[in-house]
Amino acid sequence: MHNEERNLIIEFDWGVKEDGPYNFKIYGDDFAIEQGEWPEVLNLYVLKDGKPEEKFGETFAGSDLKSFDLLCKAISAYVNEETAMYFSFVCDEIKAFKEEFMKDNQGLGKAKYSDREIYLYILNSNLDKLECDACYSANGVEYGAYIGENEIVAIVDTSDGSLVTDYESFYIDHITGLVEQPSYRLEFHSENFKEVMSDYDIDVDELTKNCSEVK
Repeated sequence: MHNEERNLIIEFDWGVKEDGPYNFKIYGDDFAIEQGEWPEVLNLYVLKDGKPEEKFGETFAGSDLKSFDLLCKAISAYVNEETAMYFSFVCDEIKAFKEEFMKDNQGLGKAKYSDREIYLYILNSNLDKLECDACYSANGVEYGAYIGENEIVAIVDTSDGSLVTDYESFYIDHITGLVEQPSYRLEFHSENFKEVMSDYDIDVDELTKNCSEVK
């Protein structure tokens, strides 16, 4: 089948090489997606800079990331309005999916170091829904801490929406490890975040007070 006869699902530029970002085109047949579900698609096919590609790196645990993983990542990045990916084509089904997701979402304000909106809800790369639990900054970077069901977590860089970590142990290290930095500022938090931090002997009320007193 010629490329022009395939059904283009999404096209975007992502990553860095000597002459600019890589171009990705993801094709597939009978594509469909609903809230809370993985997409359905047949004959999934990816072109990277015009050449067929089937592997796209590895997870931290060493599993290969394949075409379906890339599709889910691209969908989540589009919905989350991540700026690390530039989207030149998005199919109507994904546009409708984002519109439906955003009906239940709300902005929490602009990122500290960019004009990007921070949202209450995001999707991770598995298309799980997560809710913002806190926002804090240190060393010139602002982070959003997100949590979902079944101990699903994520830390994102709010300036571009990119993932910092989605492993629970690294998540805990991150939210507890930066509080000793002189530049640390806790901008907002939930009661759940306060309880989690107290499990590690960190008093969020005292931490917030100290942050407000440091100019």
